[in-house]
Amino acid sequence: MRLRLRLLLPLMLCMLLFFPACGEGDVGLQSSRSERFLEQTEPLRATVEWAVLGLEALGVVAIVGGAVVATGWYGYDVIRDGPTRERTQRFRESLGQMILLGLEFLVAADIVNTVTISLTLRTVGSLSAIILIRTFLSFTLEVETTGYWPWQRRTFSQNRSQQNES
Repeated sequence: MRLRLRLLLPLMLCMLLFFPACGEGDVGLQSSRSERFLEQTEPLRATVEWAVLGLEALGVVAIVGGAVVATGWYGYDVIRDGPTRERTQRFRESLGQMILLGLEFLVAADIVNTVTISLTLRTVGSLSAIILIRTFLSFTLEVETTGYWPWQRRTFSQNRSQQNES
């Protein structure tokens, strides 16, 4: 997660600095050279649009499918043995993991869409906001499911192994 932020934020900043003519309505965007380039890349554009749709579909399937499967297993366990705190925690963890997986697919789709199809200042700004919101959601889901922040995972696992040794 942190690696993605470390790589994407400087990349977006560089795109804003080095591609100032990418904004909507900017002068020079509709030059004959860029029009020819767009005509030549039209088949590739259609392929990329299908790839974006596929990534978005995978994200939705991961979230919805994960919710259905996790709820089904939780319901089965509760009916069979009754509700327990451990079972509820396991349900929350599996549901949170599937939501995180779906969010990763959706972020990937947004990145591919912005970088390859519609590179404008507005879409880069929107992508930045979406990534920040989804990163915040990922962090809060991580805390909800595991009880600690992602950067505390190593410290937490080291403390747990030391407790098990003694």
